[in-house]
Amino acid sequence: MTSPLRFCLRCHRENKRSKVFSLGGHSTAMANADGEEFWDEDGVWHRHDVNVVTQMFQCSNLHRWQEKRRHRCPAPDCDWNRDVKSDQVIEST
Repeated sequence: MTSPLRFCLRCHRENKRSKVFSLGGHSTAMANADGEEFWDEDGVWHRHDVNVVTQMFQCSNLHRWQEKRRHRCPAPDCDWNRDVKSDQVIEST
């Protein structure tokens, strides 16, 4: 998994250049009681993934941070998690 930021925010603020390395990550593994994946009454496929993906990064200047992401349903007219853009960073520390 890559960082959607593609650069270290701290280095960017300090006008420094750096490489970004992934330190690994993990995801929650919660199942949705209504079913994570389904076809609705109109035959449109939905995926309601309640899990959060956490990825850790470090830059070549030794700054470390983590990013947490969640995903929205790919069905065009579904409002589930509509406020989330695909691979949106919901927290970066």
